[in-house]
Amino acid sequence: MKDAKQRWSDEMKESTDALKTIRDELKVQMHLASMDARTRFAAMERRLDNEQLNIHKTLSELLAGFRALKDELAKAARGGRPSKHA
Repeated sequence: MKDAKQRWSDEMKESTDALKTIRDELKVQMHLASMDARTRFAAMERRLDNEQLNIHKTLSELLAGFRALKDELAKAARGGRPSKHA
């Protein structure tokens, strides 16, 4: 059974893959599109790129926060003593 983290990761990958597939299909059709459609497509593509960067940054920050909390809890469990691995 997959844990919640793996399910969420799988769902994010599926969503990202779906967006990329639609984007690629639209690129093929762009030669027939009007200038307005091209402009709208370019704006959405920039937004997709920006959101992917934001998601990566947020996940990195969350990971750092969880690791710090894990370390603090481990330290507290040892009675505030430093880790043997530190």
